[in-house]
Amino acid sequence: MDLYHPAQTQNYGIDYFPAVITDDSCRKAQLTALAYLMAWNYPTNTFEDDAMQLAIWKLSSIRNGGPDDGLPHFCYDAGRGYPNFGDTPTYPYVNTVYGSNVPRNDWANTRILDAIGKNVWLPGDSISDACIGPVVDGDYATVTLKFCVVRGIGAALVNDTCLANIKLNASVQIGDNPADEATFYTDENGCIEINVTQPILNPDSVYVTLCTKSSWALALVGCDESTFNNNQWLVWALEPIDTCFSWAFPGDKWLSVELAGFDAYSTTDGVDLQWITASEANADHWEIERCVNGQGGFELIAQIPAQNSATGATYSFADRVGLNGTTYDYRLADVDANGVRTVHPGTVTVLYGSHPASVTEYSLADAYPNPFNPTTTISFTVPEAAAVQLRIYDLTGRAVAELMNGVVQAGEHSIEWNAENMPSGTYFYSLTAANFTATKKLLLLK
Repeated sequence: MDLYHPAQTQNYGIDYFPAVITDDSCRKAQLTALAYLMAWNYPTNTFEDDAMQLAIWKLSSIRNGGPDDGLPHFCYDAGRGYPNFGDTPTYPYVNTVYGSNVPRNDWANTRILDAIGKNVWLPGDSISDACIGPVVDGDYATVTLKFCVVRGIGAALVNDTCLANIKLNASVQIGDNPADEATFYTDENGCIEINVTQPILNPDSVYVTLCTKSSWALALVGCDESTFNNNQWLVWALEPIDTCFSWAFPGDKWLSVELAGFDAYSTTDGVDLQWITASEANADHWEIERCVNGQGGFELIAQIPAQNSATGATYSFADRVGLNGTTYDYRLADVDANGVRTVHPGTVTVLYGSHPASVTEYSLADAYPNPFNPTTTISFTVPEAAAVQLRIYDLTGRAVAELMNGVVQAGEHSIEWNAENMPSGTYFYSLTAANFTATKKLLLLK
């Protein structure tokens, strides 16, 4: 840290080579406060440059050869005779290092009082995220977005295991609305929580960006390295580093039920439906609706109790009250404990009562549309009941979605993939059933 050197003669300095945290609570607070001070304060003129160095001296250690040698200044007991000039709050006793220029001294004291007890992000740290909820209240739902700092290699090198009071600047944007800005400090577990409330029907996606800064004292030297007496000490430090992370939380997070997949297939005597949820909260039951293909006017044909599992569930229903040879559209609605009814977008279309013998081979059809944005439909056939796995992969071969993993009956099947949260690019969809495997390409254009 390159600072202008005001004409001071005291040999204040941080006596760490290198600056690694020990179990001493004062020294621990000293180093984390010093890191916070350097990360979040930027001198913009000579006055602030002078005051910044004074602030660093105030976070230095006593070097008097006595019983307090090496103790940080702000850990002094003023009752033992050390001065307190009284122009700032009396605790901690930051004025035991005093600059005769009162405005400069006050500037430094203000920054020190703000820094003590704080900590910083360090290179190698990361942030985990979780979406908790929703909690439904009438026509609105609230989700809690939880972010937690995970310490990495940089923190391990300096023995900084503390997760509390790391500053995070947050930008939260709902849909196309202007972003809201806020500052958070992590709790003892390194976490912050942001609550977002939206209407259950037609909620927008929410975009969150968290930014922070890091710095750390590495070593110190005297202005005249030939002697450490009666000279100033310079702190060599990691220059402040800006780090930002971004997330997108889809609008379906505000639904009491997050639907992950919905499929239908013909049987000899009707239609079998299957659907999978990724999460459920405050759910009471499902409603299954049907209409003749393309004619609209959905009618309720069944109600099924919800499992209300926070980790999701699998459901099935056999429709045996249709007209053989008729093509039907099916859709799902969930009703929560407060009676709020949510119709899930997307329908499945299937022929009622087709015979499995009409399908004689395994096949994977071309997805339609392709290219697509953001949804496409993937169809396949199986000539007999079989365990089917249908997955989406990115260019690196990493599975990014699982659309089907279970037993299906013989016949034609279609399933929709919603890639709203995926970046544009090339993907592959792969079907495995019995001894049959097929893979085809998808192109997502946003």
